[in-house]
Amino acid sequence: MEIVIGLLEKDETELKRKIDLVKDKANKLHIDIVDRDFAQNLTVGIDTIRNLGAIPSLSVHLMVANVDGYLASWCQTPASSII
Repeated sequence: MEIVIGLLEKDETELKRKIDLVKDKANKLHIDIVDRDFAQNLTVGIDTIRNLGAIPSLSVHLMVANVDGYLASWCQTPASSII
């Protein structure tokens, strides 16, 4: 069985705190990325994900209005999958 823990956070410090709390309890971490255009929420962005360093099995869910404009950049992050 695969355990995936999803995180939705707008603050980088809080995201890192939550990752530290759950990283040993899951096979994969899933972080939702929202740009305020696709939905009203605003979460951490690409710079925060880049600053996380290596996280095994990191998945990011791009809930952004202009996926084509972001996809190439997101491929350069530590994410092992992009949704």
